[in-house]
Amino acid sequence: MGGSCFMMQGSFSYDNGISIVGTKSIVLQWEEEIKQLVCGIPIQLTYIVHHGNDRGRKHSLAVLGKANIVITTYGIITAEYEQTQGMRLIYMYMYFAFNNSRSDEAHEIRNVRTKKAKAAFSLHALYRWCLTGTPIQNAVLDLHSLFQFVGVEDFSDESWFKKNIALPISKGGPEALTAQWLLKV
Repeated sequence: MGGSCFMMQGSFSYDNGISIVGTKSIVLQWEEEIKQLVCGIPIQLTYIVHHGNDRGRKHSLAVLGKANIVITTYGIITAEYEQTQGMRLIYMYMYFAFNNSRSDEAHEIRNVRTKKAKAAFSLHALYRWCLTGTPIQNAVLDLHSLFQFVGVEDFSDESWFKKNIALPISKGGPEALTAQWLLKV
């Protein structure tokens, strides 16, 4: 799957593209959003839905490297991460960096010790975004993985996060207010 929206005027390009990683259920939603929002305006934009058993054959590194947007799933990046024994993701992730990487349904990577989270953390990108409607599902510590994905200093360090955020909030009292204030800043 893949597509592009072309208009006769103008051109649109990135030095490096955008990767969007999400659950399988939202991949088609992202594709539809791209079609609706970009088609009809005077830019050229290419996107690829990198999914399925034949994705490696359909999308060579050269093709992936030229796409403005690559949409894929946590399942795909996890499988590719496992194939490299934790070294780096294969295909596009190993050979070029993205300008932007977006983790949609980011609560899916809430446990930093899972292969899924490790795969997401290994994506190369200059800028990273997390999108989720449920940043906390079980405990405040769920937020830590989102900070780690985005790369927020201190907050992405698990021991710092536990000591300064998770533990004070779980205990309550004045320290909890300080921790909550830190999260707001």
